[in-house]
Amino acid sequence: MVAARRSYVDLFLKASSDTSINKSIFNFTDLTLKANYSLNATNRIFLSGYWGRDNLGFGGQFKTDWGNSTLSFRWNREFSPKLFGNHTLVFSSYDYSLGPERQTSSFKWTGRVVNYGLKADYTWYLPSHQIQFGASGTWYAFSIVTGK
Repeated sequence: MVAARRSYVDLFLKASSDTSINKSIFNFTDLTLKANYSLNATNRIFLSGYWGRDNLGFGGQFKTDWGNSTLSFRWNREFSPKLFGNHTLVFSSYDYSLGPERQTSSFKWTGRVVNYGLKADYTWYLPSHQIQFGASGTWYAFSIVTGK
């Protein structure tokens, strides 16, 4: 599955005779991807992704934008009729910027948060019980920059 969309409000703003309006930016874009595949009767893999970006600019003076993206890979395995496993790798990123559209000022702020994750979940089916167990870990990286 693939899905994409974009807003077009900014194209209508350019038709205005008012320069504070026609130099403005106003758009939102995103893209989603999903796929799955059965390797055999006991193994199935999944791939999912998302990318999005939002842009706002005001009269050619000030601009802010932000976006995020994520990608995940999942493997489901039926080890036996009594034991099922779900294994996932994840990447995620969020970033933003805030400041003047032109570098006429020393103010500009940008930041980013990135994380990587690994997760394993299991379900063990017993005659009268169901036991769930697993482990996960996530690594985060943060960055914020101010100034030019």
